[in-house]
Formats: sequence, C-alpha cells, structure tokens
Amino acid sequence: MALAAKAEQKRNLECDFPEDPPPPKDRILPTTAAKAKKRRAGEDGNIALSASLESRARDIQASVDELRAFLLSSRDLYLGSLWTGEGDLRRGMDDRQRDKVDASANGFMRPANALIAKFKADLRADEAAAGLSDGQRRHLEAVAEILESYLKSVCDIYSEQRAIRMERELQFQKLSRLEIKARKSEL
Repeated sequence: MALAAKAEQKRNLECDFPEDPPPPKDRILPTTAAKAKKRRAGEDGNIALSASLESRARDIQASVDELRAFLLSSRDLYLGSLWTGEGDLRRGMDDRQRDKVDASANGFMRPANALIAKFKADLRADEAAAGLSDGQRRHLEAVAEILESYLKSVCDIYSEQRAIRMERELQFQKLSRLEIKARKSEL
C-alpha cells in the first residue's frame, strides 16, 4: 500500500513541473572553437588547483580528527590514578604513560599547525600564480580558517586535560606535605 502511494506521489511530482523552455536562439552568442578550448583549459586548471588544495585540507582535517579521537579515547585513563581529594585513588596511567600521551599529542599538533600554515602560504602563492577565481579563493581561505579554529579547539581539549592533571598533581603534593608535617608534629 505504501509502495503504491509513493509511486503515485512520484508520478504527481513528475507531472507538476513543466520543462523549462529553451533559451531564445538569438541570445546564444557563437564562440569560436579556440575561445571555447582556452576557456575550458583555464577552468580545468583552476578546478585542478582547487581540488588539490581541497584534498590537502581534507588530509589536514583527518589528522586533526585523529588527534581529537586519540585525546578523547585516552582522557579517562590520562586523568585517572590521581588523588581526587575525597580520599580515593583512581587507577589509570602512570606518569610515564601520561608523558607519552603528551609527547604524542605535541607530535600531532606541531605538524598539523605547520600543514595549515603551509596550506595558507600555498593558497596565497597559487592564487597569484594560477589566478583562482574570487569565489574559489574565498572558499579556500574560509576552509583554512575553519581548519585553524578546529585545531585550536582540539588543542584546547589537550590543554584542559593537561591543566587538570597538573592541578591534581599539585593538590596531591600539598596533601603529602601536610601529611608529613602532621606526622612530625605527632612525634
């Protein structure tokens, strides 16, 4: 029943919209084969350049996605095994493993930032050399800005994680010092 109703809707949609009339023939300007070929070659060059830059942008986004996934997947363990201030000690990574996570995150962030800077520099250089259209240039500049802000948000995730770790370690050290002072005063 539902299948028949969908087929009926499709037939109705096809009938409701008449075909657009062809443009008047006197408005079509004849072009020479050489002009058309030259125009196609320029468009293909811009399209190829734009596609190359867009492909690089997708690669950069994939690496930032990978960093984000890595940070979020290791977050619970990274923040675990720290003094919570409520008398319990949660299990997680030790300091050596956390340092490895820090090194890996920094190893992702620096190259990603460099790739974005290179992307922007290449965009400026290619824009002057190849003559990207204004729309393509603005689109690719917006892509570069989005990539930068996305990397910044992922870096903020890492910075927040690291700040929580450091804050908890400082609390643990202060509590340890207080415990030592309490033991000395008992003696």
